[in-house]
Amino acid sequence: MSSFQNELQFAKSPYLLQHKSNPVAWKQWGKQAFEEARKRNIPILVSVGYSTCHWCHVMAHEVFEDTKASDIMNENLICIKVDREENPEIDEIYMEACQAMNGSGGWPLNVFVDHDGKPFFSATYVPLDNWKELLQKINQAWENNISEIKEYSNSLANAMQQDYKPENQPSSDYQNQLYSYLENHFDEVDPDFSGQGKAPRFPSHTLYFNLLSKRILPSKIEVMLSDVLTTIQDSGIHDRVGGGFHRYSTDKEWRLPHFEKMLYDNAQLITTFALAGKRFERTDFINTAKRAANYIIRDMSVYENGVFKGYASAEDADDPEGEGSFYGWTPSQLIDLLEEQTGRDLAEKWNINDNPINIHGVFPFKIPHPRGSDSFWQELPSNQIVMRQEWESLYDKLLTEREKKPRPFKDTKVLSDWNGLALTAMCVLYSNTLDVIYRNEAIKIAEIILSRISEGNIERMQGIHGHLTDYGHSAFALFTAWEAIGDIKYLEASEALVKKAFEEFATSEGIVYSSKPGLMFMRYEEKYDHTQPSGAHSLLLTWIRLSAHGRLPEFQPLAKSILERKKALSIQYPIMVPALLCALWEYENGPVTLTLPDNFRALNSKLLQWTGTEIRLIPIDNKNEFQLCEKDRCLIPVTTEKELNKLLRFESV
Repeated sequence: MSSFQNELQFAKSPYLLQHKSNPVAWKQWGKQAFEEARKRNIPILVSVGYSTCHWCHVMAHEVFEDTKASDIMNENLICIKVDREENPEIDEIYMEACQAMNGSGGWPLNVFVDHDGKPFFSATYVPLDNWKELLQKINQAWENNISEIKEYSNSLANAMQQDYKPENQPSSDYQNQLYSYLENHFDEVDPDFSGQGKAPRFPSHTLYFNLLSKRILPSKIEVMLSDVLTTIQDSGIHDRVGGGFHRYSTDKEWRLPHFEKMLYDNAQLITTFALAGKRFERTDFINTAKRAANYIIRDMSVYENGVFKGYASAEDADDPEGEGSFYGWTPSQLIDLLEEQTGRDLAEKWNINDNPINIHGVFPFKIPHPRGSDSFWQELPSNQIVMRQEWESLYDKLLTEREKKPRPFKDTKVLSDWNGLALTAMCVLYSNTLDVIYRNEAIKIAEIILSRISEGNIERMQGIHGHLTDYGHSAFALFTAWEAIGDIKYLEASEALVKKAFEEFATSEGIVYSSKPGLMFMRYEEKYDHTQPSGAHSLLLTWIRLSAHGRLPEFQPLAKSILERKKALSIQYPIMVPALLCALWEYENGPVTLTLPDNFRALNSKLLQWTGTEIRLIPIDNKNEFQLCEKDRCLIPVTTEKELNKLLRFESV
């Protein structure tokens, strides 16, 4: 019997627990694993993934459940399993190393490292036979070429820690640089800003926030943005029946989704569609935002002994009856469930038929995809909006039927940063609908976040130190909650998080690290926005908005240093830093402030719709007029919201 023991049975992470029965002697990340590697003088495998990752599941079943492969691993490696959502800084550093070595990355991420944690080889998914061959080569290299491995790992580690240098003198025209990029890369056939014919297609959350936070946009960009959001709304990644969105489209036509449903995607798309609904006066956008929020409340809420603990991280791409089966329909199912003509019409408008989908192989299930229906797209846009409204009456019946199927696995980790994004979403949705359901939900999730804060520090999960995104996203969310709801404790908590984060993560040179010092051979500086804003960019934007209320003025030199350091990125890669562009815009143009009566929240003022945008709402006691100020000028005060709304859009009163 093997003396090697799998230690993941003691883990709390759902992803790690998925591997607790592997014959691999997995360990959790920590000093003990590295000490054992030094003692046995063998390399370390750090295998990174997450619970709803399809290819992580595939490799687990094919490779890590194989006894011959595990025997080789246990004899020649210290094997560490890491949940990237639990420990994002480990994933960030090793993913950057993987991309530097291979030109690309992904999950599962398998990195071979030395006793200092420095990587010398990496791969993603590897089939069983190739994996066993790779293990033999790694073992031979470690035994025979250790000096070359050390030289390479040190060289790579040094390169990763090199500071980036501006390649040109940045201009101050950041936002227009972004607009030009979007115009040049817009795909009119399958609307998206990623370029023509590109696949897969991901929603660009941070970009949408950048555009929708501006009260004025170029008309051409507004049309493009509306087209993109309409496309996403009518795409296969939109779970029309249950609400919410899948992670991305596997094809350029936005037809077939990858079926994971992530909290961070859905939270940011709620914010997007709520802001867009008001901006474009689109009731269908508002309904889409509400249905996504209802999905999170209904299906992602985590309870322990009947007590609400926050929102779960994700639902799996795989499900018991085959990937996508939970979300698929056939024409006969719709006809049998609804009245015959209603079912036939819906199947036609949703492009559900008996023809197989041949994308990356034949896919047996038909996912609602109005965008692919000729009869739907031949209608005028106004008629399409009416149709979407008519479908609202069918969803409850369809959802009740779908709930009879076995659900995909749910990862019930409650992460502070993703719950912060959800708090922002609930606040923005409440502010744009004045629906008290979302106000109450915002208060619930705000209390969860507040319960994780102590003396300005926030936990990512119980017993796990906060990552920079936990500070940044939670601080931004609590500030937004204060603007929408008015409880001063939200403002004070936001201020405390920003203060602590600047003290703990930032340097006087303008570097903002993603985590506190730990076992890793380096600290990571996240330069770009990805599927969610960079923690540093969320932090900066929150500080800028706090400063409009006279908060934390002592950090003005540090904030300026950080922004100056990052300016080059805004010119070289504007599409990769849209949240940074928001911060630069608001910092360099000064706050746009709107002073207004102190009781505007109690009156359910429609001005709440500006929550989360570049406009700061500043309530003043005993005031009965509105005044808009920007840069070095204030406009003439007005007394009605109708007059004010014209001023906000630069129309004449």
